[in-house]
Amino acid sequence: MTTDGSARTSPTTTPLATPACVQSSASSELPEDLATCQAIIQQLPDTHVEKDHLIAGLQHQLKNLLQRTYGRSSEKLDPNQLALFEKMLAELQQAPATPTEQLPVDCASKANVKGHGRRQLPASLERRSVVIDIPEDQKPCPCCHAMRESMGKEVSEKLDYEPARVFVRQEIRKKYVCRACEVAAAEGGPQIVTADRPLSPIENALCVYTTDGELNIDNNISEHALRRIAVGRYNWTFLGSDTGGHTAAVLFALVATCERHRVNPFEYLRDVLTRIAAHPMNHLADPLPNRWQPATR
Repeated sequence: MTTDGSARTSPTTTPLATPACVQSSASSELPEDLATCQAIIQQLPDTHVEKDHLIAGLQHQLKNLLQRTYGRSSEKLDPNQLALFEKMLAELQQAPATPTEQLPVDCASKANVKGHGRRQLPASLERRSVVIDIPEDQKPCPCCHAMRESMGKEVSEKLDYEPARVFVRQEIRKKYVCRACEVAAAEGGPQIVTADRPLSPIENALCVYTTDGELNIDNNISEHALRRIAVGRYNWTFLGSDTGGHTAAVLFALVATCERHRVNPFEYLRDVLTRIAAHPMNHLADPLPNRWQPATR
């Protein structure tokens, strides 16, 4: 009831009418057979799963593409990097197999023996021969002093490379034998001399101690001196500049050398830095820790 005594009527809502085209299209797509409708409903989950997999794959590809395009410089794929090896790959595919020099019978027989050694390098790679000969003073026979004649060679191969180019480095070590002594050879056979294999840079560095009697056979002292660098590296992460790093390396070397020769580093540096300006240039080795003598006062 309202204030004036009239009856209140509740508002009525009219449902929205569905367009006839939608009703007709929906009814036309659905089959009238109930069994067929149930089969379609059972296939809906599998269809959704396939679509989810497809969407996940596309999102993964899009993420990788965005990472390569806008990611960090260290994670980007520069197309120019692949061009470094295009020339090398083209040469390896187009280069014909070069005929190799006929090896001696003993070398060929060893190559045919099956074993657990290294596999032969591909014949399509370029070969660069490096002939290694014995010194001239070793060519005369020590028995009869006649000149030895070349009687064979040993060929070994190893991979070597140049920037963006791979090739096989052949080391040919010549063999010599004295024909005059070969006829009258003892039971041990003729004296055959083969050129020595050259040492690698690492092997040369490992043999430096043999050239100076004052050098140790190992570098334990240097390793022990570097421990302070490894322990305290977080305290001097930044040295300011390359010049500062070089200066720090020189000071570390001087301090380690002083400790090696049982010299007080503080007294040594204070004395040497005070006198170095007036020290003669032709006696620069005198202030070194192993030869240093404190100034007399």
